[in-house]
Amino acid sequence: MDRKSSLGFIMIIMVSLLWMLNTQPSKEESKNQLVTQDTTAVETSELPVVDDPVRDENAESENASIGEISEPDSTEKFEKLASYESMGNSLAKEGVEPIVIENDKVRIEIDPNGGMIQRAQVKDYTTYDSLPVVLTDENDVMDISFLQRDGTKGSLKFSEFYFEPSKQGFNIDENGSDALILTYANTSGGNVEIEYALKGGSYNVEMDIRTNDMQESISSSQPLRFFWSVTGKGREKSIDTEKSQYTHLYYKYKNEDSDDFTGDDIVEVDKTLEWAAFKQYFFSAIVYADGGFKSDYGDLETKDLDATEKGLTYEFTAKNLAIPMNSFADGNAHLEFYFGPNHMPTLDQYERGYGEVIQYGWGIFGWMNKNVVIPIFNWLSKGIQSYGLIILILTVIIKLALSPLTYKNYLSSAKQKVLKPEIEEINKKHKDGDAMKKQQAMMALYKKTGVNPMAGCIPMIIQLPILYAMFRFFPSSIELRQQSFLWADDLSAYDSIFELPFSIPAYGDHVSLFTLLMALSTMLYTRMNSSQMTMPSQPGMPNMKFIMYLFPVMMLLFFNNFASGLSYYYLLANLFSMGQMYVIKNYVIDEDKIRKQIASNKKKPKKQSRFQKRLEQMAKERGMQMPKR
Repeated sequence: MDRKSSLGFIMIIMVSLLWMLNTQPSKEESKNQLVTQDTTAVETSELPVVDDPVRDENAESENASIGEISEPDSTEKFEKLASYESMGNSLAKEGVEPIVIENDKVRIEIDPNGGMIQRAQVKDYTTYDSLPVVLTDENDVMDISFLQRDGTKGSLKFSEFYFEPSKQGFNIDENGSDALILTYANTSGGNVEIEYALKGGSYNVEMDIRTNDMQESISSSQPLRFFWSVTGKGREKSIDTEKSQYTHLYYKYKNEDSDDFTGDDIVEVDKTLEWAAFKQYFFSAIVYADGGFKSDYGDLETKDLDATEKGLTYEFTAKNLAIPMNSFADGNAHLEFYFGPNHMPTLDQYERGYGEVIQYGWGIFGWMNKNVVIPIFNWLSKGIQSYGLIILILTVIIKLALSPLTYKNYLSSAKQKVLKPEIEEINKKHKDGDAMKKQQAMMALYKKTGVNPMAGCIPMIIQLPILYAMFRFFPSSIELRQQSFLWADDLSAYDSIFELPFSIPAYGDHVSLFTLLMALSTMLYTRMNSSQMTMPSQPGMPNMKFIMYLFPVMMLLFFNNFASGLSYYYLLANLFSMGQMYVIKNYVIDEDKIRKQIASNKKKPKKQSRFQKRLEQMAKERGMQMPKR
């Protein structure tokens, strides 16, 4: 590995580290923002809001993070009946069993008290501990509030009323479809209908809300408000990695790209909101509104539960979002819920832009993954069962495609090696002399021999998008989730051959063998290249050889908790590169021929390249005297 190659890899690590740091806002900034936004909301809001659920501090269950809305006693019920007037006497009932609708992909439980989704399970996946993947459950809260016709009596919630189901649920196959309607009727002949439609083979649940002749009960001047709060629970091998890197609240405004945030933060909805996604690594719970939730209403919020020892990550909340309806007392609205995997082909089929929740990288890196890496990976997956073998073949395809660039990089290194004695002579001559004269002598040598010192950098820069794209691809690919290979039980998580009795800062409490082998292969590759590397040392410049040998150590620390599939890929890439180097060095590049070419160039120097002209111009601007041609 020459100097340019090392700098290229170091750039990858630095970009990754910066990304990690940028995704974690400071606690103080988050708290200040929360205080400011909460204060603003209190001062400006004139609309009724759903009371936020209160956390039950004494809950015995580890999964109980949101307090349940308690059922009022008989006295409270009488007082509610008196105040509801036209709303009737169909208050929420005790001991009501949920209505279950399901297909081959999801199992949805709906609470007749309020008619909202109470529990959503993804059928064809399990957690790392072989438990069902549940994206929202009975400890979470989903509700809709509305303002009573007489605004002085405040707002009510759907959960305070009982909705009569049209059937006791259904279970359809992959080719079927069915619907469930839950109805609440007031004393004036009006009613509210909530219809859930489900198709086979889909993770999407459609909800239609219809208010029919509810003018006596619901104010027509204020929107219905949607509230949903979900507690994130760990499902993967490492909850620390799952929480710190892959748990975010994504949201998308109309005609804009999606955005996301995490930690203790809050975003005020100030534009038309198409959807909000509670994303936790490989799964998302998403709510979409046809026409978009109205702007200037509601908030999106995440709270750090600081309870990873209990398997919890963040509390996600979509608070008081204004449901789009043509008339609140006599109108309809269409919402959709996605409960499923973060799998690009699956998300894209709903044509809502849900695929943006997968972190395949920004700009050219994301483009490279979506248009090059993923198509090749999916094509290989159709005929090969072993994902370890798929990664091997993918590595070979990518390395062969990059072979022309690799050849140019090695050719540049070979030219540098031929010039090495002359470069060392210049370094020795100007060891204690003027650094500017040393640079002039170097530039004169490169000009005389027709060698471009930056020729090896361009191929590496071109390869950077692929290198970084792979860094983002493997940890985000649900295809690798729970797929075993050799000693790794899950290629989407770290592999561990030994658990440490303590935790090492920046390393962890385990030994990842794929990471260890990858770091050792990087060091071996560096050593194999060091014999032909030309690394002049200059005052104030770091020792490049030290940096190159430090790089594998950084990788050992940095990748120990990353997906084993990623470390396995880099290990294979290193081994393949060493093979390429051996073949090119011994059977392709002829150093004697290069020496003859350089000797010929010395007698008849080549015309200056654009790069050399720029170097000369920069030198002149700095007051350097260029040697005569």
